[in-house]
Amino acid sequence: MVRASTLPLRLLALSYGATQVYSEELIDRSLIACDRVLNESLGTIDYVKRRKLSKKDLRKIESGAKPKNQDVVVFRTHRKLEEGKLVLQLGTSSPDLAAHAARKVLGDVDGIDVNMGCPKKFSIQGGMGAALLSDVGRAKSIIEAIKKEVEGRVPVSAKIRLVGGEDATEDELFENTSGFMRELVKSGVDLIAVHGRTKFDSSHDLKARPRWGTMRRLVEAVDVPVIINGDIYSYEDAEEVRRLTGCRGVMLARGALMNTSIFRREGMVGLREVVKEYIELCGRWGNHFINTKYVVCEFLTGRRHPHELGIKVEKVGREVKDVCECKGMEGLRKLFGVVGGEEEVEAEGALEKSYSDDYFKEEGGGGGKRRKVGED
Repeated sequence: MVRASTLPLRLLALSYGATQVYSEELIDRSLIACDRVLNESLGTIDYVKRRKLSKKDLRKIESGAKPKNQDVVVFRTHRKLEEGKLVLQLGTSSPDLAAHAARKVLGDVDGIDVNMGCPKKFSIQGGMGAALLSDVGRAKSIIEAIKKEVEGRVPVSAKIRLVGGEDATEDELFENTSGFMRELVKSGVDLIAVHGRTKFDSSHDLKARPRWGTMRRLVEAVDVPVIINGDIYSYEDAEEVRRLTGCRGVMLARGALMNTSIFRREGMVGLREVVKEYIELCGRWGNHFINTKYVVCEFLTGRRHPHELGIKVEKVGREVKDVCECKGMEGLRKLFGVVGGEEEVEAEGALEKSYSDDYFKEEGGGGGKRRKVGED
């Protein structure tokens, strides 16, 4: 989950019963440009991108002032808490860069997953994500390069979507997708995750649900474990999908942003409690405040909820506008009644601010484009 699956949300998911967590998609060039830093104050491993000081910053230094920290934490992990459970999801279109990035993080993660399913313009224009579905040669060479680099120390997986055009039949989707999967197996991939939509399908259409039969055929088409992804919004959904498809496991993202306690076998807890726990973890692990606000707003807006299934936003007594008005972690803690955390450590660096504070406001800026709540 881009912007969301940072250390606090991963730890929250693990605390509720998730057996494996994935990082947000990290671009190969970005990782390669980072320094690996042991953050002694937090006990974490940080991948930090150093930024050059501007002329303005240099003038501040010359005048005796301390400039604002220019470093950016691109990736942070706590090995003791995530060891054996953390997969780094890599955005790449280059075998050489993919291998270099894998070498960079080897020893700090428990698996490397190549994102071959993201349908967003940013990924496709760069030859990443779902663009690889129509370039099987490049997809295979990326897997082969990473496999050669890691030498069996961690598994290498690929997350894909169904392969086919807008009007493809289920048989065509199976033939295209199974063929792509078999080629990945030839390249040495250890595991494949399949999302039950094509790159043309809207995430708000419930198209994955009628496709469980096709997904079962895909699970049986290859000799490596297959994970199924798409339209899973409860623990019962996960068990049903495993029963219907025979898959090794299930993967979910939107369900975790609906309520991260979805992983609890005993059932979900209230969303307000989830939000409070998330805010506590963000304070403890030095998460960037803007990023924290973003995820809290994701919990509250329900823009990723499958309203067609009758799933509605759970009311927690606070609105998105209340969150947007908070200027710091103290404000968020007071808003949700989080006790303690004032002693939180200011971590060196911060997650990159690639979106505005008012991202979720009805007429918010969101990077210069006018957008309304509910738009992806």
